[in-house]
Amino acid sequence: MRVAWWRAPGARAGRRTANRKIRTPRGWVGSRRLATQRPRALIIDRPGAVQADVRLGWPSLDRADPRWPALQLATHAIGGAYLSRLNRVLREEKGFTYGISLVNAPLRQGGISYAQAAVRTEVLAEALTLTRGLLRLDDDALTPEEMTRARDYLTGTTPLRFATASGVTGGVLGQASAGLPADFVTRQLSAYSRVTPAQATEVAAALLDPETATLVVVGEADALIPQVSDAGFEAEVRTAEAPDAS
Repeated sequence: MRVAWWRAPGARAGRRTANRKIRTPRGWVGSRRLATQRPRALIIDRPGAVQADVRLGWPSLDRADPRWPALQLATHAIGGAYLSRLNRVLREEKGFTYGISLVNAPLRQGGISYAQAAVRTEVLAEALTLTRGLLRLDDDALTPEEMTRARDYLTGTTPLRFATASGVTGGVLGQASAGLPADFVTRQLSAYSRVTPAQATEVAAALLDPETATLVVVGEADALIPQVSDAGFEAEVRTAEAPDAS
């Protein structure tokens, strides 16, 4: 598939970005949080909530980074499909959630990667422990079979995003806003075919380190605090306040 309708001002095909500096939140060096404390958790108190809405995230890559195709394939294998590692364990085996997914949200520079799920409050600690364990790839590398399934899905669904006029305009706007070259989609599809399981494992292990993740949970704070602490996080509670409409 070739997608090449425009060229962003100043964009050059094949531009090099490996040495580009990306701003990251305070307390982070590259993709790693300074190991001065337990991982941080923000609990947003929502009295009466019967479940916990969870986000576990990291600063990540933008689409111009040469590691982007490997990260896309890795996150799909870990948490982007129904029978991905995360969903298979937390939904199918444990029944803790209706679904958990791992998402990449690229910005013009850098981005955010995060796992998202809604789980029963009383099983939050175990769900977080399992999630962090499944993200540790040192002894459980991504397999060729997982890479094949992820590659088939991403290469098969990408053309569908451009099947309508709305898809085309949205896609072009997204690429232009990010300063990507006109043939970005074509290059990305080609890059998927060259990513090895070892490369996907390496980028996921570096960027999705469970020891450096920031956790955000919305729910009943009094019930969540011990669950979050038992999972190894340093919790900070904040109150959810409705905007003042006056």
